[in-house]
Amino acid sequence: MEIVDFGTPAQRQITINDMKILQIALSLGGGGAERIVTDLSNRLVTMGNHEVVILTILDDRDPRNVLYMKALSPKVRVINLHCKSGLQAKALWGVFKTIKREKPDIVHNHFSPPLLLFPVLRLSNISFFAALQSPPSSPRNHPLGSGWCFRKARSAGQIQG
Repeated sequence: MEIVDFGTPAQRQITINDMKILQIALSLGGGGAERIVTDLSNRLVTMGNHEVVILTILDDRDPRNVLYMKALSPKVRVINLHCKSGLQAKALWGVFKTIKREKPDIVHNHFSPPLLLFPVLRLSNISFFAALQSPPSSPRNHPLGSGWCFRKARSAGQIQG
C-alpha cells in the first residue's frame, strides 16, 4: 500500500493498494491514445507494486503497431492478439479470454465502444473504465455506439454524461 501526495494543499492524499491493471489498446502505434496508454502504464508501475498488463489488438508483427513499445518500462507486460481489425469476433473473444485468464482488479479500455459491453457481463469483482480519447463527435453519434452499447455502459456506471 502506498500513500500518494499530489503536492498541493487543495488536493488530498489518497491510498492506493497494489493492483493488477489491464489496459486495453488497439495498438502501441503512433497516436495520442497510444501515448496515453504508454505513459499511464509506465507511471502506474512506479506507484507501488502494481502489475500492469497492456492488451493490444492489432498484430504487433507490423512495425506500425509498435512505435511506443520501446518507451514502455520493462515492468509492463504486453499481450498481443495478432488481429487485423479490432472489430473481428476473434478480437472481442480474445479480450474476453484474456480478462478471464489474467483476473485483473481493473480493466481500463482505451479501445472501442464494443468493449463497453464487458461490464454488463459482470466478470467477478473487476472494475471497468472506458477512456474515449477521441470520439467522432459524441458517443450518441458513433455508428458502433449509437444507443444500446453506450446506454448499457452508462447504466453500469462506466460513462459520465
